[in-house]
Amino acid sequence: MLAAAVFVLWPHEAGQWRVATVADGDTLRLVSPEGDAVRARLQFVDAPELAQAGGPAARDALLRLSRGGALLWRKAATDAYGRELGALEVAGEDVALALLGEGWAWHYRRYAQEGQPAADYRRYQQAEADARQARRGLWADPAAEPPWRWRHRHRRP
Repeated sequence: MLAAAVFVLWPHEAGQWRVATVADGDTLRLVSPEGDAVRARLQFVDAPELAQAGGPAARDALLRLSRGGALLWRKAATDAYGRELGALEVAGEDVALALLGEGWAWHYRRYAQEGQPAADYRRYQQAEADARQARRGLWADPAAEPPWRWRHRHRRP
């Protein structure tokens, strides 16, 4: 319940924010109504890194999904890299949920189990399962590697 309350603390006006750049399939730079740049990461999903198989396609999907109308950014927290973690809605649609449904991200259960509202957790789980079953996006490759494993393998000593 606390996580749901946190989402309500920092809503921004719909339509006043804009997407400046999309870094990868779950990270973008937003510009606030005041003109401030914000590094934002979609919470509860993890998309492939750009150098990873599917990374450029996941980035392109986020770019497409984030440009469809009035934008609402809901900050929930700040991560260890200084990025705002939160939810992005465009024209009333949850962008992270859409990425999962199209097969361009994993539901990041490691963090979702700790803070995602139960109803959202179930919807995200179902969207990923449906995409896997239909072999959409990343799931066209049965050996698709989760980004956290890829990052671990490519960690610098």
